[in-house]
Amino acid sequence: MTNKDAINRLCAAHDRAVGQRLKALRKERRLSQTAIAEALGVSFQQYQKYENGKNRISAGRLHVCAKFMKVDVAAFFEGLD
Repeated sequence: MTNKDAINRLCAAHDRAVGQRLKALRKERRLSQTAIAEALGVSFQQYQKYENGKNRISAGRLHVCAKFMKVDVAAFFEGLD
């Protein structure tokens, strides 16, 4: 495995972890995927892809999501090193 492959795998793992945190925080706050998607200006399907780690969420949208959920952006990265 090359260094580039290792970095890509790490990034993909972090994308999935951020998605899992998005989902957990959404459920804790009893918010729907539709409500968050509307706040982010994306489709319901796109938001699902963020939660599933299929698509990366941009820093700007992550910031908007944090404000909407009333958490610090760092909450999405808890447990990652």
